[in-house]
Amino acid sequence: MPDMDRIYHRTQAGNQAAACAHSGLPPAIRELLDSVGGATLFDEIAARLDRYDACDILARLEDLEAIGLVESVALEWLAELLQLGAHAPQPLAAAPR
Repeated sequence: MPDMDRIYHRTQAGNQAAACAHSGLPPAIRELLDSVGGATLFDEIAARLDRYDACDILARLEDLEAIGLVESVALEWLAELLQLGAHAPQPLAAAPR
C-alpha cells in the first residue's frame, strides 16, 4: 500500500472518467476521483474526504492507480531530485543576431 507522503494527479483516462456521468464508477470512487486534481497532496485529498478512514482512501487510490486513472509520486523522491539540483527545464534563449 502506498504511503501518505505522496502527490496524486488524474491521468487523461482519469479526467475522462471524472467528466463522464455514465462511467459506471461507484459514487464513493467518483467522489475520490473528483478530489484529485492536478498535483494534489494526500493530506488535501483526505481532508476533502474526512468522513472516510485514511487507510481506506489510500487503498482506493492504489486501486485507481493500478487501473490508470491516477498517478502518484513520493514526496521523498521529489525532495531528492531537488537536492540533486534537478529543476524544470528553462526555455532556450533566442540566439543573438
